[in-house]
Amino acid sequence: MAKNKNYKYNAFAEQEEAAKREAIKKRNKIILVIAAALVALGVVICIAVAIWFAIPRDYCFYYRDREVNEAKVTYVEMKVKGYDEPIVLLLDAKEAKVTVENFVTHVREGFYDGLTLHRGIKGCMIQGGSAPADLPEEEQPETIIGEFSSNNITYNDLLHKRGVISMARATGKDSASTGFFICDADVPDFDGNYAAFGYVISGLFTVDAIADYMVGKTDSDGNLLASYEQPVIEYIKVIDKK
Repeated sequence: MAKNKNYKYNAFAEQEEAAKREAIKKRNKIILVIAAALVALGVVICIAVAIWFAIPRDYCFYYRDREVNEAKVTYVEMKVKGYDEPIVLLLDAKEAKVTVENFVTHVREGFYDGLTLHRGIKGCMIQGGSAPADLPEEEQPETIIGEFSSNNITYNDLLHKRGVISMARATGKDSASTGFFICDADVPDFDGNYAAFGYVISGLFTVDAIADYMVGKTDSDGNLLASYEQPVIEYIKVIDKK
């Protein structure tokens, strides 16, 4: 009888152990299914975020939520002949006081009206606003200090992201005067080497269109060839906040 009782106990224990193993298998399967679902959800979220950030915007997306001191900000509108949408820019004197004051002074004087955008490299920038080559030497605009870190300036934190406006210059770090460029893509090589002083808040698609127009029409340095018409700046003017 003792042997029979022991046999029944062992049989029951084996059944219980088998049930436990089966329960563990089921639990592990559920965990694997949940883990796979979470991984798949994570992949979908990553793809969605990547697509969100990759979508071209009509404004400088990087600085979309940037807080500014309105007392130090100037808004300007640039209209380019043949392009319907004007380019509207926020200029921030907090980051580049000398540069903004210089640019705005020329804007108020109408200096840029009728000048051209003579240079463009798709995936980099469009450039213009340089003084006419035939302008007498005594009438040439004065140069300004280069407000960027490689020129020992530490207060300008603006990066050369898509939609940022910056000062063009010659080799000298303090050689900028009136020429400017607007980035149509992120250009990190420019960070710390050129004076960024604002960014596009609307009309960045116009910048894209001008950059597209110049593709295949420039020399190796991005200057528009003489056989092609340079986009003309109808005007740049100071405007109220958009």
